[in-house]
Amino acid sequence: MKETLNRWFKNVVYCYTHCFTFRGRDCRQVYCDFYIFLFVIGLLAAIGVWMLYRQKPEFPRMLQIYTLMTLSMAAMWTCFASCSATIRRGHDLDMSFWETWFRGKFFGIFFNHHLCRTEGSSRPNRFGPAPEENCPFTSSNDISFPDVWNG
Repeated sequence: MKETLNRWFKNVVYCYTHCFTFRGRDCRQVYCDFYIFLFVIGLLAAIGVWMLYRQKPEFPRMLQIYTLMTLSMAAMWTCFASCSATIRRGHDLDMSFWETWFRGKFFGIFFNHHLCRTEGSSRPNRFGPAPEENCPFTSSNDISFPDVWNG
């Protein structure tokens, strides 16, 4: 369980730190871990905004505005990270930027499910080396990263 959580955390950090990298390929595990994170965070943010707008008198209006501004900036960063992760995952399936963008726009969540379920090619393609060689945080290809769960 600890190894799974550590890998999951590393994959999410990888996607956020590579939010402006549209070249190369991402393995399926990185993409799925990131989208599970986005689902959980989106759910928590929706609950938080709902609670914020219940208009309790003891909750100052300026604090509501600052909270929404902070959430908006985080949402923009997440949008860039999500787009770049989707493009890199599309590259793993040998789809160009435009093909990935078109399919993502018209098929939405079904396309994300397709990207999570479909195994990429095991050979190098026009976008880079095979994902096994490029997957940053799997058990066989781990890097030295501070262990978050040991304090």
